Amino acid sequence: MIVAAAVKNLQPTLERFEQFVNEEGNAYERLEIILNHFFEMQLERTDHARFREAFESYASFVATPLPGIETYIDVQRRIMQMLEPLIEDGKRDGSFRPDIDVKVTVVTIINAFGTFGNNIMLKSHISYLENDIEPAVQINALKEMLLASIRA
Repeated sequence: MIVAAAVKNLQPTLERFEQFVNEEGNAYERLEIILNHFFEMQLERTDHARFREAFESYASFVATPLPGIETYIDVQRRIMQMLEPLIEDGKRDGSFRPDIDVKVTVVTIINAFGTFGNNIMLKSHISYLENDIEPAVQINALKEMLLASIRA
């Protein structure tokens, strides 16, 4: 039942990726749209992030795979496969740097942005900085760094 809830929680992400990958504009602009969307989600939906973090932590520590986990993994895989046309478009339209492995970079950008953003939002109430830097400021700074790393 927990896997079914996790799949239901993840399904909107798949639908949004499909929508954003097919937006107008070059590949870089569409990648920016994806990151902007997830930035907004991280600011608004901490329950979604909490559930996903708790589920993935639990699933990674159990001795045997959870029944039905293949379905969750399949949705994750389909989300990443949605990036394939974006990656190819970025190579073709010249909006991504030609001197890097674009697939590795785009997948790393998505994973790093999602992981960092969720992590900092979930842990913002236990900040260790004397003069706190708001999570939104840090997430936006990371977004800009990641986008700069792929921009042609």
